[in-house]
Amino acid sequence: MHSYYSTQHIPEAERLKFWNELVRKTYVNLEVMQRGDGPFFGSIEVEPLGCTELSVVDSCQQLARRKFVNRSSAEDDLYMLIMQARSCGVLRQDNREVNLIPGHWTLIDSTRPYEIFGSGHFRHLVMSIPKSCLGSWHRNAKSVTAIDLFAGLPLGVVIAEHLHLLFKSLDRVGAEERLVIGDSVLNLVSGALMNILSDQEELSLSDTNRIDLIKSYIHRQLRNPELSVSSIAQALGLSKRYVHKLFEGQGVSVSEYVRNLRLERCRAELGKSARGQQGITEIAFKWGFNSSSHFSTLFKKQFGYTPREARKSR
Repeated sequence: MHSYYSTQHIPEAERLKFWNELVRKTYVNLEVMQRGDGPFFGSIEVEPLGCTELSVVDSCQQLARRKFVNRSSAEDDLYMLIMQARSCGVLRQDNREVNLIPGHWTLIDSTRPYEIFGSGHFRHLVMSIPKSCLGSWHRNAKSVTAIDLFAGLPLGVVIAEHLHLLFKSLDRVGAEERLVIGDSVLNLVSGALMNILSDQEELSLSDTNRIDLIKSYIHRQLRNPELSVSSIAQALGLSKRYVHKLFEGQGVSVSEYVRNLRLERCRAELGKSARGQQGITEIAFKWGFNSSSHFSTLFKKQFGYTPREARKSR
């Protein structure tokens, strides 16, 4: 659901407090301090993009600092992909500092301390990505944060162009197109981060890391009806047997994990399209099911009611 928040109608004396609460609600527990003269102003526009969220932050000069203490259990483990769209800034994390200039992008790990400074009247495009959607190389996370990924990667320019397109087209691109572009950016970012990490001689992925990598690939390919254990193994350079073995401790098989994710996505779509904008068959096919009747059977078995009943109950 699209959301827009602004300090415009907030009394000037209360704007900074309002902004702090808004930033914490939208992202994580940050402390925001104004830098510079003049009245405070800021706005945040949020758009969901599949498993990610896109937000546009437009505000005056300020410093936002993430403290390590008192992390809320309700906070998600997020990477935040930030592209500078206007003015300049500085990001500091993991004893590194990167200059943010228009068109360039970088990555923040929201679970660790960082600070970001926006100068003048700045604008950020922020993509908030659950770690499960990118793969969780936690031991090596410090290798990919607070660096200029635009300048340091062969894919950097391509990713920046995608982010710029998404930013420029925000008011004109429909929900379905946003999902496609969002998935495309995720694929590019995942590939870029994988290249960084695979270049490190000390990198050694544990089974847990590989499970995260498999789940990340599944999330990105969930709409593909050809998604299978074979395609997953081939894409990630693993054997089918090893993929099955990794999932033995997950409580479900790989196929069941894919099926359950697809059913959840379909149920969410049915709720959003309660007025019939999309047909049940269309939704099923969109999320990788090859047969509407088979989908309906699986849906009822999983949730105890039919897709049609799910739509009527909304």
